[in-house]
Order: sequence, then structure tokens, then C-alpha cells
Amino acid sequence: ALAWRTWVSNRRNPVNIYFALAILMAALWTVGLLLYNVINDGYWLSIMSKFIYVVVSFILLFFYLFTYYFPYTTTKLSMKQSILLAVFFIFIIAVITLPNVFVPEYLDLATKDKFPLNPFWHFVFAFYFIIMTLFSFRNLFFKYKQSDGVWRTRVRQVIISTAVALVGGGLLNIVFPLITGRFFFNGNIAPIFTVFMAAYIWYHIFWVPNRAPKYS
Repeated sequence: ALAWRTWVSNRRNPVNIYFALAILMAALWTVGLLLYNVINDGYWLSIMSKFIYVVVSFILLFFYLFTYYFPYTTTKLSMKQSILLAVFFIFIIAVITLPNVFVPEYLDLATKDKFPLNPFWHFVFAFYFIIMTLFSFRNLFFKYKQSDGVWRTRVRQVIISTAVALVGGGLLNIVFPLITGRFFFNGNIAPIFTVFMAAYIWYHIFWVPNRAPKYS
């Protein structure tokens, strides 16, 4: 509902489009985590695990693109940058979805709370997560330094909310499993940070009483 509300408020604006897509993926990620805990078949558990990480990859991509347009466009992705981004993204999706690479084709139901992923490829995914996060925040900090007044406030609000979601979710669902070998509360705590981010950004930026002047 939040993704739909954001998109319909300005269907042609890239800020609304990419934020709505990121929130939609976050919602699918949350649903995936819930289903992961109720599935009682090892094959479908593997499918759901892959689905969760594919969706996270899309969240990072859409949020990165969102930071290029929010609150206004200062630079554009070059053709070289776009190709590198596409190749890196396709590579990560292939690693996640190929049989017995990132996730085994069958997961043991008795140990599904333990770390079921290939450690090497999970490290590669963690690298993708960190790089995309750093580049997204680089864009936001650049916009923050250039902005003033209401736009500076809006960028600061996005930085605060996304830092909570990405750092909290990344530590619990990516870094913590690498260190301990199991997921913290089956990964169910991390979506709380994402819900906070979505509600905080939508309230301060997209909700009508708080909406700033239209994006240029």
C-alpha cells in the first residue's frame, strides 16, 4: 500500500518510482522471511531463501537509483557506469539462483535457523551489499553538502532512516550469520528496521502535509 501510494502521487517522477519499487521489494522481503519460517519442505525452503536474497538485491539497486534523483538530479549515470551496474547486478542474481552455489537445492528443516549458505558466495553478496550501500550514501552525502533549507532537511532525514535500516538489517542478516553460523531470530528482527525506514521517509517526504516543493 505504501509503495502504491508513493507511486500514484507522482507516477512520472523517478524519485517516486524508485522509492516505490524499493518499498515494494522490502515488503516482498518481509513476506519471504515470514514464509521461510512456516515452510515445511526442504526444496521450497531453498527456493524461498533464494527469493529473499534476490529481493534484497533489488532493494539495493532501486535505492541506489533513488539516490541519484532525490531530491533533484545533479549527475547522471554514464553508459560505462550503467553497464558495470547491470553486469554486477546480473552476476549477483546468477550466483543466488544457480543450483547449489549460493544456497543448497534442499535445506534441512531441523537446522534451517543455521547458516545454510556457501560462506564464500555469501561474502561476495556481503561485498555487493556494502558497495551498493556506500555508493548510495555517497550520493546522499554529496546532495546534503550541496543543499540548503528544506532540501537539506529532507536529505538528512533520508540518510538517518536508511542508515538505521541498512546498518541494522545488514548486521543482523549478513554480518551476524557469517560470524556465528546462524541467523539472529531467523532473520525476523531485520524487517523492523526496514519498516521504520519506509514509514519515516514516507511521513517526512511523501505525505502531503510534509511534502516539499515539487522535484525538479
